[in-house]
Amino acid sequence: FIPQLPNDDIWFTTRRPDGTWEEARHMPPPLNNYSHNYVCTALPDNNTLLLANRYLPEGRCIVGVSMAWRRNNDEWEFPQALAINDFYNQSPYSEYFMAANQQTLLMAIQRNDSYGGRDLYVSFRQENGSWSVPRNLGAQVNTAGSEITPVLAADNRTLYFASNGISGYGDMDIYMSVSLIPYFDSLK
Repeated sequence: FIPQLPNDDIWFTTRRPDGTWEEARHMPPPLNNYSHNYVCTALPDNNTLLLANRYLPEGRCIVGVSMAWRRNNDEWEFPQALAINDFYNQSPYSEYFMAANQQTLLMAIQRNDSYGGRDLYVSFRQENGSWSVPRNLGAQVNTAGSEITPVLAADNRTLYFASNGISGYGDMDIYMSVSLIPYFDSLK
């Protein structure tokens, strides 16, 4: 007998006018299903979520990343998978981040050209709605360890992430890298 571990689920809460938070509520389907479900990015419009995994109609997920949009009546549409050219991940773990302009997608995944464990990659929205082949951010950011949880600031130049490939204070430490030129624009 192999015990079934609980899956990750999406929860939400609302801040009251006095600054306290309501009790957390479990998100209903389609955002939660029988697989691991988690939010990677809540976009500034407050109606769009980037979700880990590709959602399947039968109530489970496979490797990938999806977007979901809130309807007028506070219900969420069924998540739509992003079509990322030549997407694969050799790690059982991943994190994703969508820039506020919805044109840049960062990924913490492991591929054939990774320097160590998971590396940070970037992909750009194409004119046809698909996403470019993930491009490794290179040795200025990635190490022989793992880089995870990328977040790109609104200036599209400041990158925050965690890494265990640089000696720091703990297993994973938080780092910031600022591009001196519009780096992500130059990669397109």
